[in-house]
Amino acid sequence: MENQVEEVKRKVDIVGLISESVQLKKAGRNYKGLCPFHSEKTPSFMVSPERQIFKCFGCGEGGDALAFIEKTEKVSFPEALKMLADRVGVKLRRGAPDPAEKQKEIFLKINGLTAELFHYLLTKHKQGKVALEYLKKRGLSNTSIDKFGLGYAPGLDSVISDFLRKKGFESRDLIASGVSLPSKIGTQPYDRFHNRIMFPIRDPQGKVLGFSGRALGETQPKYLNSPDNLTFNKGNCLFGIDLARAEISKGKTAVLVEGNLDVLSSHQAGTSIVVAPLGTALTENQVSLLRRFADNLILAFDTDSAGIAASKRAIELAENQGMAIKVVELGEYKDPDEMIKASPSEWKKSLEKAIPIYDFLIETSLKRWQGSGAEGKRKVVTELLPYLKSLTDPILREHYLDLLSARLGMGIETLQNLISPEGRVENQSTIEVMATKEPKLEEYLLALLLASERLDIKISENWFGKIETRDILSLLKETFEKEGKLKVKSILETLPAALSEKFDEVLLFDLDERLLTNSEALEKEILVTTQRLQKRLFHRQLKALSLQIKQAEAAREKERVGELSSKFRIISEQLSTLDQAS
Repeated sequence: MENQVEEVKRKVDIVGLISESVQLKKAGRNYKGLCPFHSEKTPSFMVSPERQIFKCFGCGEGGDALAFIEKTEKVSFPEALKMLADRVGVKLRRGAPDPAEKQKEIFLKINGLTAELFHYLLTKHKQGKVALEYLKKRGLSNTSIDKFGLGYAPGLDSVISDFLRKKGFESRDLIASGVSLPSKIGTQPYDRFHNRIMFPIRDPQGKVLGFSGRALGETQPKYLNSPDNLTFNKGNCLFGIDLARAEISKGKTAVLVEGNLDVLSSHQAGTSIVVAPLGTALTENQVSLLRRFADNLILAFDTDSAGIAASKRAIELAENQGMAIKVVELGEYKDPDEMIKASPSEWKKSLEKAIPIYDFLIETSLKRWQGSGAEGKRKVVTELLPYLKSLTDPILREHYLDLLSARLGMGIETLQNLISPEGRVENQSTIEVMATKEPKLEEYLLALLLASERLDIKISENWFGKIETRDILSLLKETFEKEGKLKVKSILETLPAALSEKFDEVLLFDLDERLLTNSEALEKEILVTTQRLQKRLFHRQLKALSLQIKQAEAAREKERVGELSSKFRIISEQLSTLDQAS
């Protein structure tokens, strides 16, 4: 299996793979983008086509194409391998299957066949006539019904279960998959879903994970989901993600609505970046799923109080993931489905005119509490302050505080005094970032050398305090002496395994774009960085000598004090010369 793993990895273009969910920009020999694994506004996620690896210098996540699929698709190594093998046309040899994976495969087959049977009963069988007529009255076309694979679960007890047992599936698997329920009176299972329109719930790759069934008539509950099992968890799934992900990835924007029919109507109207949770409160995992494909989130929830509450929950979750959020104003319409039926063009315009989330929060709060009297103002401020306090961008914070003070007719100083100073962390975080760069000075210089592909100036291994970076410098020198150029391919041919991880870090180092496009600026930065390394070495030497001189003086070793003092003066002069040169 190991040979096949290497074969799959060789055939995968990691830049093309990652570009499907992360917007990458060329950065020298590497590519750079916003990390899909943590929230960030400044790109620190690097991809190397030469090494076929990625690394985020913000959160530390890294690896090859298989690791990327495992982390983004939330799948096991065997699943990631199969996904990539299918992508590049490698037929995997079967080994002994993992019991859980084998069970999962059985559930997926059961779900797939069940979805096909539900769809057949809706579109081709007389039993689905009433359900089909209902969907047509709701404005859905045959194309949309087929595209989403909608189906019908008949009112009979065991149509689905009997069909699947005849296909060779065991009763215990039908029950464990959630398609069937154990019989209370007989030995054979019976169907979980009865007289319901069935919505298959798929993963981003289109595999049926479970079902959401909408009751026809007055049956309760109105919506019934598959139970949680190996393939299905309603808190991890989004209806329509399989059909929306490509368009979401292109524009880096997703629209989140409340209901399945909102999704269907929008896709039918030509806006296919729309998904919905499964009738439950939005979860962190669902937002994480969206964050893999989108940077921007537009909320189009119902206009009732529950919809507003859902919007606030979504704001918190999406902001924690670093997403930019806007809200659609539905006006007189209660939900997107109603607006789309009245005017598809108005729906599209409303998405284009979606307002920033903080404008929405302020307007909503002012309407709710009628913020003109003293008590109304107090309630508005109490409700909005936690959101405004979370704003770390000082310009945005100032803007919304100014807006709120104007709308409430109160001084902005009052609002500013209510915001805790703990929110103002930008300056401190900047200091911390700058402070963390100095320990990476050796890696930075090596990265600059790789970018220039030359090693024309004298650089001493003695300037390097780390054994790994010192050894890599030696390797660069050997390569340049042999070939007259620092070719990564040549370096990799002689790179010891022990240096592999450190070399990858150097290769993926995030260099300023100005240095990558201006050879003169790059050469100057190399010279400045070598001087910084020398200064750092001299400062360390002076500190050590200072301690030794004090010890020699305490021991009254005059001759040694003289020798050490002479060395101290020489190094001090060298440091002074460097300071003058820079």
